[in-house]
Amino acid sequence: MLKRGFTLIELLITILVLVIVMTIAIPSFNSIIQNNLTIATSNDLMISLNYARSEAIKRGTNVSLCPTADQTFSSCGNDWNQGWIIFVNPSVSSNYSASNSTQVLLRTQNLSGTPPNITTLPSTNLANYNSAGFAGTNTSNLTFNISATGCQGPYARSLNISMTGRVTVTKSNCP
Repeated sequence: MLKRGFTLIELLITILVLVIVMTIAIPSFNSIIQNNLTIATSNDLMISLNYARSEAIKRGTNVSLCPTADQTFSSCGNDWNQGWIIFVNPSVSSNYSASNSTQVLLRTQNLSGTPPNITTLPSTNLANYNSAGFAGTNTSNLTFNISATGCQGPYARSLNISMTGRVTVTKSNCP
């Protein structure tokens, strides 16, 4: 008589090998996810900064980027980790107000899920470009540091805005 299938011992050994492989693979998979989240957020921020710069040149006026106070994007806040607002800012005031007719909302960026940690050096709540596309008030040599929660090793990113307004991205060590 021909028998087909697996014995109970073969099945248990296969499950044991699978469990061992998964316990090794899952922690490294989490670090890959965190690294990709950091890269995606730094790309989003770089795109937003370049967009603000190009809009400042196109419109011939100051354009600013500030952290949002909440998910309604009605005003500037203090926490870059919630997302940011890009708006026309002719008077270079540090706060966006939806009711101010001279401050036109251009774009918003929402960070959903568990966003990475975003800090600025020097600490500021406003990045500004003037009508020539140069870094405006408190923006020259501004650095955004982005790192995922639990980041270890060289998986953080730094975005630096030069005096000319150009944004450069470099890898950096986690804090």
